[in-house]
Amino acid sequence: MGLKHFEGSQLMDMHVQDDCGQLWMFSCSIQNNGEAGCALCVDWLEFVRHKDVRIEDIVKDEAMGARIKIQVKRKIRLFGQDIWAPVK
Repeated sequence: MGLKHFEGSQLMDMHVQDDCGQLWMFSCSIQNNGEAGCALCVDWLEFVRHKDVRIEDIVKDEAMGARIKIQVKRKIRLFGQDIWAPVK
């Protein structure tokens, strides 16, 4: 299903749970970019700031019914090896 199906209702909320169990609500909107088509815009800046998400971090998501579980991992070097640890 493409984003064109949502053009009538252009605002929605996405319910997200982080790996610590905290619930977040991301406001979402559908924006028409002319020739490029429709784009889904997600306001998750509060989450990004709270988790201190950085450029090289990995953000994984997993659908859990009506919610999405999201996990942020950061690479750390321990005893000469790279390890991906959850960001709390």
